[in-house]
Amino acid sequence: MFNVINQTNKRGEKKKGVTDKDVDLVPSLLDRMHEKNEVIMVNQLGSSTGKENSLEDQPSYLVQEATSDDKKKLTEYTTTMEDQLTSQNRSAFLPTEQKEQSKVVTDNATSGDDQSTSSDELTSPDERSLSSTLAVTYKHLSFPLKCCLLYLGLFPRLYEIPIRRLLQLWLAEGQVTQPTGETKPPKPLEELAKDCFEELLGTRMIEKSEVRLDGSTKTCCVTNALYDTLLLNAEKVGFFHIHRSSGTSQSPRLAEHLDMYIHTKSSEISIKHLRSYIPFYKKKGDAPTSGVSELLKTIVKGGFESLVVLDLEGVYKPVLSEMVGKLRQLKYLGLRRTLLDSVPESVGGLPDLETLDIKQTYVVTLPSTIWEAKKLRHLHMSEIYFDVKKSTRGSLKSHQTLWGLIIRRKLRETDWLVNLTGLRKLKLTCLEPSMEDIADWLTELSNLQALKLRSISDSNEPARLAIKAMRNLTNLSRLYLLGELPNTFKVSDLPENLEVLTLSVSHQSEDPMEALGKLGKLEVLKLYAHSFKGQNMTCHRDGFPQLQVLKLWMLKELQSWTVKDKAMPILKEIEIRCCKNLEKVDGLKNLTSLKELTLTNMKSSFIEYAREKVGDKVIENDWKFPPPWDTRARAES
Repeated sequence: MFNVINQTNKRGEKKKGVTDKDVDLVPSLLDRMHEKNEVIMVNQLGSSTGKENSLEDQPSYLVQEATSDDKKKLTEYTTTMEDQLTSQNRSAFLPTEQKEQSKVVTDNATSGDDQSTSSDELTSPDERSLSSTLAVTYKHLSFPLKCCLLYLGLFPRLYEIPIRRLLQLWLAEGQVTQPTGETKPPKPLEELAKDCFEELLGTRMIEKSEVRLDGSTKTCCVTNALYDTLLLNAEKVGFFHIHRSSGTSQSPRLAEHLDMYIHTKSSEISIKHLRSYIPFYKKKGDAPTSGVSELLKTIVKGGFESLVVLDLEGVYKPVLSEMVGKLRQLKYLGLRRTLLDSVPESVGGLPDLETLDIKQTYVVTLPSTIWEAKKLRHLHMSEIYFDVKKSTRGSLKSHQTLWGLIIRRKLRETDWLVNLTGLRKLKLTCLEPSMEDIADWLTELSNLQALKLRSISDSNEPARLAIKAMRNLTNLSRLYLLGELPNTFKVSDLPENLEVLTLSVSHQSEDPMEALGKLGKLEVLKLYAHSFKGQNMTCHRDGFPQLQVLKLWMLKELQSWTVKDKAMPILKEIEIRCCKNLEKVDGLKNLTSLKELTLTNMKSSFIEYAREKVGDKVIENDWKFPPPWDTRARAES
């Protein structure tokens, strides 16, 4: 597969290491692959900032379907990374003009300011010395992992890539496939993608940017010492080609009215084989981004509807038309953080759609036909209602993620929702009358790994949760329950493999800590507002053997907390917030692994007491405004 990036270069200089011969190789490789319909191209668009340019890549099918000669040529090119990584150590001593030529320029197509930065300007001596080790590591990567790594080079320098986004893009572009010749039952592709990421993370060629409380990676970025070489090699092996537009294409008017400038007239090939499109730029002003609509018009008008990935995450209000429905090969449609308030009806008719992400938007309804998408696997939403009684012809058992659905009525056996038996991630908000049926259905989701369940009343207040025993949900590791737990519910009914547990508005009158302490794999426990109504709480000996993070928020009745010897032996972080009646914590010194005790809006007497016990481990936060849940204080202020 081959990717084209349309990129502005103000200087018009050739990049060091890329010759005319290398560039000429691309069309010949393209012609051979186009005969097999294996061509993927990417159009990189200019942006309003140098650090967030439009970048995209699709190397997967090159690995899977390219000819043996092309694969051999790709392998030969990728081995040059060892020499180029090592040469970074010498880059600091190059003459200025050579340094300029060695930059991978990412110009601003709307401003004319050169925002690019060479590797020696952003890397420290330690990072440059690390490149020799990285070169050896890269040489020993498997072929598919090299392709996955090169893919990351298409994101802007130091861009924090959400793991959720990265893995689903890999899947949409076919970079992760089932291994051949395996005798064991096949892993889901999502699990294989995670394995690839973890293996790359272990090479130190990519690094964690943001980590969740349980230690899992939320975002990552390419190691700075590797970035320039990675980008250069990705272009050189044919994963993408940098197309340089002329200076006259930088229209001041477009810069004034659009954050994104799409240069589609310079070369028809930039659009004809476009398969993936991901823009990166910062929002400027309040004007919707119409450039996306213009791009789609060009694609559809030319009969080039081969787009597989359309990822507009973070683009401000892109103007999407019903022409999206003509992109019959589209697998990934990312609209997260776009602030859109509607989705084109034609989206429901996309036959190959696998991922639709409309989280953090103002979309409140979806086309009813979306549930008929036979290949839909991941649906990310922000509290969207859908009538579950409507019939669907889709392959519901392929659904992996259903996040952000509102259920307003009781379920029937004929409702399509009960057929979603393969779910792994689920977030539901249910009106109280529907809870009994939902509770029965949940016990059948044996593949479930993450569940967030909220019960609300007609007035949108927290309501009763009709939860039944979950011990059979052995794959469930992350659980968030918001609502009053019934008296019949026992903490011991929770899945034994839980790693992260959050309880909110549970109204538990009995101390839950002894039972919770028996969850041997629990790493993060968050007890939020009104989850416990008692005055005394005790963590017993040998309880919580793996707990590392504990949060106690707004437990208004709590007065004393006792920590027995050898309880929570590896606990590192505690946050106590707005527990106004808490006077003491007996046994605080027993927490020998504690690194931070964060106290937010706590009484000064308790803060002094805590400092006497654990000294400088105490971090004090004092909010000067009433919390959003304290409506009385807000009214008085």
